[in-house]
Amino acid sequence: MLLRPRADGVPAAGKIKMARSSKPRKACANCTTDDYARLRRGYCERCYPLSMRIEKLRAWERSRPETTPKGIPTWGRGGRLITDNYTEERFESLRQSCIQQLESRLDLLRRRERIRRYELPVPGYCLEQKLGELLSLVLRRRAEYSRIAYFLTETFTDEQRRIIYALLEQIVEQVPWRGINFSYDPPDPE
Repeated sequence: MLLRPRADGVPAAGKIKMARSSKPRKACANCTTDDYARLRRGYCERCYPLSMRIEKLRAWERSRPETTPKGIPTWGRGGRLITDNYTEERFESLRQSCIQQLESRLDLLRRRERIRRYELPVPGYCLEQKLGELLSLVLRRRAEYSRIAYFLTETFTDEQRRIIYALLEQIVEQVPWRGINFSYDPPDPE
């Protein structure tokens, strides 16, 4: 972290501002973007935390509390995990659900980048879904809106739909991902 420069423009003592590298960034191992800084293991700053959470969830064993990943909800003041009273089957179902949600997020980031790179077309229904997603983010709830996929397909060319999609995507990406939905209550196995 850099300290603020003094009034004469000289950096604060002991801190030297490093120039950014002119080397092009390498692509992320997951989403293939080079727009974000790479952290570790070849992943960008968006994909790395997700891949690490998946790794920690896969290694999570109830019999070994030290493997419990951070962010698992607890009950009350005692700090007991929500999974403490789960059967093995129910615990495994919740763990797999969490992994699936994170993998879906990684897939979404990969898909977004493929659309930006013109590797995937943007049909009208994808644009319709993106408009619905934006509306839900603005209203903070599921909203009803007109289904206009056919209109979007007939009115805009593929290139225009791609541009609109990319612009909407930039807006949607400004809203932080809410993370794993732990409210999923897996059914009890019979």
